[in-house]
Amino acid sequence: MAAISSIIVAIIMAILSIFGVGGGSSGGGSNNGGTTPVNTTPTGYDISADVSYGPHEQQKLDIAFPQGVGTTLGLAVHIHGGAWFGGDKSQKTDEVMTYAKEKNMITANVNYRLLLLDSPQYTCQTILEDIQAAMNKIAEVCRSKGYAVKKAMVWGESAGGHIALMYSYTYKDRCPFTIGLCYSICGPTNLTDAKYYTDNDIPPAQMLLLQSRLTGQDINAGNLLTESTANALLRVSPVNYVNAGTVPTIFNSCGRDKLVPKSNGDDLEKVLKMYGVDYYYAEFANSNHCGRSDLDYATYTALDNKLDQMINKYVK
Repeated sequence: MAAISSIIVAIIMAILSIFGVGGGSSGGGSNNGGTTPVNTTPTGYDISADVSYGPHEQQKLDIAFPQGVGTTLGLAVHIHGGAWFGGDKSQKTDEVMTYAKEKNMITANVNYRLLLLDSPQYTCQTILEDIQAAMNKIAEVCRSKGYAVKKAMVWGESAGGHIALMYSYTYKDRCPFTIGLCYSICGPTNLTDAKYYTDNDIPPAQMLLLQSRLTGQDINAGNLLTESTANALLRVSPVNYVNAGTVPTIFNSCGRDKLVPKSNGDDLEKVLKMYGVDYYYAEFANSNHCGRSDLDYATYTALDNKLDQMINKYVK
């Protein structure tokens, strides 16, 4: 991505200097919604909690099957946030269950091995491998219970939104399900964005440590100008993987976000539009990171409506 690479030096100089998401729009095709699902109320829910998909204690997931609405359903898989080194699936249990209760979808809520600030043992690649293992486990549980998956939506917020994008964009051909839609709530998209480092509530030293763990490469004030550092940051940036076959994407940014700048959302929109990918992008101008200010009611209501349309079109 020449446009992205050309700003790396400016980004690095911006990082060195500190050591002394637009209104809703859509592109790449029509987003006029799909067939409205039948309003059928499930008779109950078959819920399995803390299903292990690997030997590590964090390799667990919850999965819920709405009963009485058929056995061939769409799937919503949630990835939690927490700056890649914190958080837990339990933070969003109620929100995740709305997909089973209101949209008649199989829902899964996934934990993964978190980055360790005192050890380089885990990276972004480790997390992606965990999501893949979790997907395989979900497929196994679905088969064992007699359910079939039409298509899947992968979604998350903040760091979980970043992983949802990375997985949907780079693992779609390996996933046991067809990924029909990716939904990112304030997820980082471009780790070569200067504003990601200069206008952030995370202290610079901790930010560089986070990026070192995420990339698996030591990133510090002494090696920022190297080509390997530039390439490492690009390897964990979803914008770097967009092409004409990229999964339809719905996402937002927040105008008062001090963790993931609005420019990250703008950068993703540019490349999605350039490659003709179907997308919807909204800015919650008055909201903080992953928040919803009452002043942005019209904007986030429009996004929620568009999300329903895109689920109906691409997942159900």
